[in-house]
Amino acid sequence: MGEFLSPAGVAYHLEYMKGVRAHVNVSFDFAGIWNEDSWTADYIEQLRAAMDSEGFAPTQLVADDGSVTGLVTQMETNATLRKAVQIVGVHANLPRTAQEDKMGARVAAMGKKYWASEDNLIDGPMWPDGKHDAALDWIDNILWNFIDQNITGTIECPLFHAWTQNLGRHNHGSMYFNDPWSGFFELGAPFWAQAQITQLVEIGWTMLAVGQGSGQLTSGASFVTFVSPDKKDFTVVLVTKQSSGSETVSFAVTPAPKAPLHVWRTSRFEPFKSLGTVTPSAAGLVSVELPPESVVSVSTVSDAAHAEVAVPPRSSFPLPYTASFDDQPIASPGRYLSDVWGSFEVYQHPAKGKVLRQSAVGCPIVWHTRGAPGGCGDEDPFTLLPSGSNWMNYKVSVDAMLDSSAVQQAAAPYVALCGRISIWPLRAELLKGMQGSPPVGVCLVLTQAGAWRLEERD
Repeated sequence: MGEFLSPAGVAYHLEYMKGVRAHVNVSFDFAGIWNEDSWTADYIEQLRAAMDSEGFAPTQLVADDGSVTGLVTQMETNATLRKAVQIVGVHANLPRTAQEDKMGARVAAMGKKYWASEDNLIDGPMWPDGKHDAALDWIDNILWNFIDQNITGTIECPLFHAWTQNLGRHNHGSMYFNDPWSGFFELGAPFWAQAQITQLVEIGWTMLAVGQGSGQLTSGASFVTFVSPDKKDFTVVLVTKQSSGSETVSFAVTPAPKAPLHVWRTSRFEPFKSLGTVTPSAAGLVSVELPPESVVSVSTVSDAAHAEVAVPPRSSFPLPYTASFDDQPIASPGRYLSDVWGSFEVYQHPAKGKVLRQSAVGCPIVWHTRGAPGGCGDEDPFTLLPSGSNWMNYKVSVDAMLDSSAVQQAAAPYVALCGRISIWPLRAELLKGMQGSPPVGVCLVLTQAGAWRLEERD
C-alpha cells in the first residue's frame, strides 16, 4: 500500500523479488520499473540503490518501457541515472517517429543495451486461420528492431494466454492454456515461427551489424546473422512479407564452411519445416530460395527439431462443480480461480478447515493509477471461475463469512456472488469509458448488517 512513485513503491518491488528468491529459489537477471507508466529519475535511482543493498546488484535494471525519449535525454546528462539503468527499454517500437529513430544511436553512445521491452503483435486465433501474418510480423519485428534501432532484445507480451475467457482480451499471445481442467492447449503461428530463431541460436550469440551480415534486401526482405562467441557457428534468418514472387538469396561466408548448412522454413501452411541441407561452394557462396510470406533460416546447427506435441483432448468445464480446498497447500491460490483485485488464498480456518480467504489487507499500489492517487477507486476484491460454452442457465451458491479483520478494514463490508461476468473492470473502462467499474454481470450482494440486494451491472 502507498503512493505510486514513492519509497513504498520501491519496497513493493523489493518485497516481491525477495519473496520469489526466498520461497521459489529463483534469481533475477533483469527487472523493470513499472509497465508502460510514468517514472521519475529519483524513483529509478532509489530502486537501483535498494536492489543493490538487498543482494540484487547483479540484476540489470530495464527502464522505462515507454517512448524512452525523455529517459535517454535525462540519462545523457544525469550520471547517477545513467549508472542506475543498464538497459533502455522502449514500449513497442512501432510506429517509429523521427525522434525515436535516433534513440538506437544515442543509447549505444552511452554504452547501454537497447531492448523492445514489450512488443505486442501476436493477438488472434491459432494456426493457420490467417494468422500466419501475425507470425511474420513477430519475426519481422525481432529482426527489424535490430536492423533499424540496434535493439538486441524483444520481449513478447504475453508469453502465453492462461486466463479465463470472461476477463476480456481473449486469446492474446502465441500459446493458449485456457482449459486447465482438461490439459488442452494450443500453439499458435508465432510460437512455431519463432523456432526459426530459438531452435538455431544459443544464448550468448551476437547479431552481426548492419552491412556486415544483417540488413534489408532490395525486395524488402529483412535478414540478421547470429554468430556464436567462438565464431564457429552461425545462423542467418531471413523473413519476407511479400505476397507474391519467390527470390533466390545468395551470400558469401568467409572462411567457407566445410560442412553442409541446414535449412528450415516457415510458410503459411508448413511451420518450421526442415528443407535438408545446402552445400556452400568452394568460395563460401550459399544460395537459398525465399518464397513469399515466409521465414527461412540457414544454419550450422545440426540438432534442431520440430517437436511432435501430444495435446490432450479438449473438454467442457466439469459441471456440476463443487470447490474444495482440502487438497491444496495453505496460501496457494484457489484451483481454477482468477483473482483480479485482492488476493484469494487457501487458509486454515480454526473451525471450518481449509477455506478460501481474501488475504489482502488493503488496496495495493495500483498499476495505471485509478480513482484517487495510489488508490483503487471503487474496485473491490473479486475472483472468478472460468466461463465456458457449457455455462448457459446455471445455479451457483457459496458459503461465506465476514471475519473481524474484514469488518474492521472495510467501510461497508459485504459479500457478493455474481454470474454472467462478461468483462473485467479495466477493459470495461477502456471500452465503455467507465471509471472504477465493478464486474459487469449480475450480482447478489449481502452486507454485514444483513441487508441484501440484486444488482445488474453493465
